[in-house]
Amino acid sequence: ETAGVTMREIDGIGVGVGPGSYTGVRIGASVAKTLAWTLNVPVIGVSSLEAMALGGAEAAASDSPKSDSASHESPVWVVPLMNARRGHVYTGLYAIRDGISRCLLPDGNRPLTEWLDKLSEEIAVRHPDGQDGGAICFVGETGPFTDVLHAPRDWRGWRITAAETVIRAYDAGRLAARRWLNGEQDEPHTLAPNYTQLAEAEAKFLARRQR
Repeated sequence: ETAGVTMREIDGIGVGVGPGSYTGVRIGASVAKTLAWTLNVPVIGVSSLEAMALGGAEAAASDSPKSDSASHESPVWVVPLMNARRGHVYTGLYAIRDGISRCLLPDGNRPLTEWLDKLSEEIAVRHPDGQDGGAICFVGETGPFTDVLHAPRDWRGWRITAAETVIRAYDAGRLAARRWLNGEQDEPHTLAPNYTQLAEAEAKFLARRQR
């Protein structure tokens, strides 16, 4: 309505398929699939974490002081964080440059401290020559993890920043449009959310059945 576009003018439906809140992801995917089936248009699922990384990188760059020489450049690596409770986070690793994202490590539910160790190892693996001067920006729900993110760690001289950001539908739409323009789409009846783990109730139910 805001854009002055009718439902019949829509060429495709993009949706973030998670990971994230079980209820939110399930409802979002269900609505998108129903709209796509009803309008007979493609449905395109994208990573909610990739959308968070894409928008978060731009927000972090725009919020940097103008005196910072890197203030108008996207971070080299972007790490989205969603609080998965009990010391775990939904997270992944993305390289973002000029508004284009590339997945380096897949989305998953990981213990935060182990994930930070993994990122340190990844720097050494991808830059074995000891190159310093890179940048890692943590985005998303960073507030609860401020102390952990800034604790002393072997980052090999890389600059570490953190920005509290949110997922924007705009960024999910950009990712979906890119897939659509490349001729990619998902089937409305088979597109499934990426929960990365069972819901607590489902896990308990399966545990009882295995006894």
